[in-house]
Amino acid sequence: MSSFSDHTEAAVLSHLFGSTTFTKPARFLALFSAAPSDAGGGTELSATGGYARLALPAMTVSGTNPTLATNGGAIEWPAATANWSAPVTHVAVFDAPSGGNLLAWAPLAASRTVNTGDVFRVPAGDLDITVDGSIAASGVVVSGTNLLTYSEQFNAEAWRATLASGQPLMQANVSADAQGQQTVDELTANYSGSFYVRQHVSGLVVGQTYTFSVELQQGRVGPAAAARLTTNNTLAWNTGASTKATLTGSLVRHSVTWTQQGSTTAAIMIGTADAAGVGDDQCLGTIRMNDAMLNVGSAPAPYVRTGEPEATNLLTYSEQFNAEAWRATLASGQPLVQANVSGDAQSQQTVDELTTNYSGSLYVRQHVTGLVVGQTYTFSVELQQGRSGSAAAARLTTNNTLAWNTGASTKATLTGSLVRHSVTWTQQGSTTAAIMVGAVDVAGAGDDQCLGTIRMNDAMLNVGSTPAPYVRTGESEAPPAATTWPAKLFGAYYEAYHAWQAAPYPQITTMPYQQYNLLYVFNCRFNSDGSVVYPFYNEVTAAEIQQCRQRGQKIMLTIGGAGHPFVYQTRAQSQAAVDSLKTIINNLGGMDGLDFNNFESGVVTSSNYTAFFNECRYIAEQLRATYGPDFWVSSPAQPDDPLQRRFCKEMMAVGAMQFCNPQHYDWDGWRDVDRIFNSVDFWIADMCAGDARKMVVGFGADYLSPYTGAGGLGGPDNEINQREWDKIRAKYPGIRGMFGWSAETIMGFGPTRTTQANANRWGNLMHPRL
Repeated sequence: MSSFSDHTEAAVLSHLFGSTTFTKPARFLALFSAAPSDAGGGTELSATGGYARLALPAMTVSGTNPTLATNGGAIEWPAATANWSAPVTHVAVFDAPSGGNLLAWAPLAASRTVNTGDVFRVPAGDLDITVDGSIAASGVVVSGTNLLTYSEQFNAEAWRATLASGQPLMQANVSADAQGQQTVDELTANYSGSFYVRQHVSGLVVGQTYTFSVELQQGRVGPAAAARLTTNNTLAWNTGASTKATLTGSLVRHSVTWTQQGSTTAAIMIGTADAAGVGDDQCLGTIRMNDAMLNVGSAPAPYVRTGEPEATNLLTYSEQFNAEAWRATLASGQPLVQANVSGDAQSQQTVDELTTNYSGSLYVRQHVTGLVVGQTYTFSVELQQGRSGSAAAARLTTNNTLAWNTGASTKATLTGSLVRHSVTWTQQGSTTAAIMVGAVDVAGAGDDQCLGTIRMNDAMLNVGSTPAPYVRTGESEAPPAATTWPAKLFGAYYEAYHAWQAAPYPQITTMPYQQYNLLYVFNCRFNSDGSVVYPFYNEVTAAEIQQCRQRGQKIMLTIGGAGHPFVYQTRAQSQAAVDSLKTIINNLGGMDGLDFNNFESGVVTSSNYTAFFNECRYIAEQLRATYGPDFWVSSPAQPDDPLQRRFCKEMMAVGAMQFCNPQHYDWDGWRDVDRIFNSVDFWIADMCAGDARKMVVGFGADYLSPYTGAGGLGGPDNEINQREWDKIRAKYPGIRGMFGWSAETIMGFGPTRTTQANANRWGNLMHPRL
């Protein structure tokens, strides 16, 4: 039975034949699990799973005998967020969204059960009401089906529809979603063809309403402020429905809804495509996306995954080649890997650089366990030539015995661009393999073409005979640490061994802090066991050092120099240095860095260099681990000494040294035109790998020029310093800075042209040019 309710019948009769006017009420469609009667009653579904009454749109009225009111379009509830409380057996019309008066009711043609993700729909034309008070209804349940072929793998070919160039620039699995799944992909949108990802969907129904939704978030580098969700029916990107989604740092689901017209196929796009067909600058940049859903209905349904399972990357670390996992069995602390030297095709600053040489830095190597004997595996990695002394080729080597001279190997010819190279093998004899990138040759001998600098990025180890789409593993790349160090440094070496002199001899606190934001306390000495001694607690006190630091000056402690070398060769010596330096630094109330000057007078040779480098690196890394990344390390190397150059280059390459400060004084040759400029130019290009922010130029402060003998200091003078610096600064405006030797001579107490009467001539001339 179906009927108008007693309330409706009474209201209509009173309006037609009585004295009460019947005002057309609002109308809401309700679902029941037990039949009401004309008087009311029955059991309406509870609010479980998101059920609520729906506003009933205006119906189409037509015909005679009987005149019929019917729903012209489908009436559809949002997808159930949980199983509904009971099967739907009846529909009813009320005049309020809750409570209110029953207007009409009818049984469904068949009972319907609605579970999580399902959509309950009254199809168009299936709710019929006649003037004689009869009402008929049917309903269908549409399961929460995702109509997309790939819902997570935005790097899959299905999302590159019609993009013949191989764009977009998509990096898979850069981060995890709210459920901890490493499925969030990142698009780099630009004007070079990478505007959007796009998937074509066929088999849609004309006249049906669909909703596309996806979780979006700002990317890592150059994040976009907004994204575009665009759908259309003609497969052209400049027509159809579009939503502009404002992005934040968190994943938020955005959606666009449309009614399919004219075709059974639609294009689904995410990126910078604008509804009007023009690029939207706010949408350019990096966009993260996750869990795309295309469902029937006017609201997003709960997400249902489609597509192939995400490929598994069997590597522990896929990007961080400086991680301990890539140093397997290399007890000496090699290889020389500098992290994040450049960006990849997605503008992610994740490309690392290996310096290969015959001193132990031949390769990076990661051990992988749990492999299956007889299974085929493929290792792939993006490779590129490095910055200086670039290698012509690299070796990708894998083996089953953990020995470096057996197994499968591929020689990869390198270019100036990142290209993915791979090696495939069938696992034999062991469930463990060693994965290597570097100069290792399949025959076990070094390959000279492979020596030099090699850039590497996005390593992937997967089951199968071809490289799978890259999946990131390992810790998140740490963003560049915020630093309290100034962008520009203007420094001086303070000779602590002269500080016993009374005023007017300059004390460390009298150096003008408005100019000199970097002071080196020169110098610590060494015991025979490698421990460090600071003999000047009474001359340069903790209170004075902290006074300088509190007013913004950085204070670094120099070890060695002025006839006090020490060539570290053993871990016992370097550990003694670490322990004693911690005591000194703590006794002085804290310092901002360490300055290595323990290699003068030719004490470092080719035979002792490797051990010297490894132990100095250990000292630097241990102190930075204790005092934090804002504890910086430097070295005032002799500019033309090959081993001192190498020391600075390799220390900076592995991140153990933050800048170098080669000293250009005490020799009349520095007076020659362009001599200092050419030296600094070479250092920046080679030792600093092109990064001028790692260069602080050492000058003699107002030296006698030329050298006059009789105890004077020879070359260069202030005028030469100015000439050379101006040319350096013009080519490298981002250069970190300069220092003067020394505070004593700067303030007029050394054998230079500066006197007490014209103290700080060097600072007053050079600081404005910084």
